[in-house]
Amino acid sequence: MTSSAPAIVCDIAEALLRAQDQTDSRALVFDGDGTLWQGDASEDVFQFATKNRMLRELPLQALRDVASQYDLADDGDSNQVADTLFQAYLAGKVPEDLVCEMMCWCYAGFTEGQLDDLIVAALEAASFSTRRQDALAPILAQASAQGWRCVVVSASPLAIVRQAVRASWQLAPSDILACRPQLTDGTIQPQLDTPLLYGPTKLSACAKHLASSEWLGGFGDNIFDSEMLQRAVVKVAVFPKQALKLCLNKLDPIFVIE
Repeated sequence: MTSSAPAIVCDIAEALLRAQDQTDSRALVFDGDGTLWQGDASEDVFQFATKNRMLRELPLQALRDVASQYDLADDGDSNQVADTLFQAYLAGKVPEDLVCEMMCWCYAGFTEGQLDDLIVAALEAASFSTRRQDALAPILAQASAQGWRCVVVSASPLAIVRQAVRASWQLAPSDILACRPQLTDGTIQPQLDTPLLYGPTKLSACAKHLASSEWLGGFGDNIFDSEMLQRAVVKVAVFPKQALKLCLNKLDPIFVIE
């Protein structure tokens, strides 16, 4: 179901209220990048870091190992190799989920505090505070008024998603699910500590977090949100990317904000 954004949001709000009477679930589940805000916060931070040559030496060998798997040039420092991988992803030569993982552990050598400082600077440089998806404001206000939990589940690094949420919607940090790099003595290491939340793992992470219960609403923008959307009573595609548009018929009935 598609119409103008204000009209469709009213329809979504009504559908959520109707669904509330038919289920014990009281949670809305949101993707982050492209859904709660425009663009990709993880890419903003990554590109800011590589442009300013801020990545450390610690992840270099891991980056070279990934580059060699795809027959990519692995000369240069961490910033150069990381950018080579990212450009190859944009050209369709490296899978998206692998690049998402890389953009989580590539900050190896940073402490958590140092990474937070980098994230704040990067999001400010990207004018992130102006990129909130305001079409969802009535839904978030409704959730607050009804006492519904709002869970964010993202393939981006947890530290970045927390900062992005703080800069946009002020949702509960305890309901933000995202991947984390491994830490040793407070320093980020070049590997993940938790699985990447991508596709089916988004669904399983949400199910575990919400005690496997059915949830009231699901909101996403891309094909790897489809499993998460399918689980929700009220399914909402938010300015969907082409890959998700191509499978909307499989998610029928679904609301589309665009």
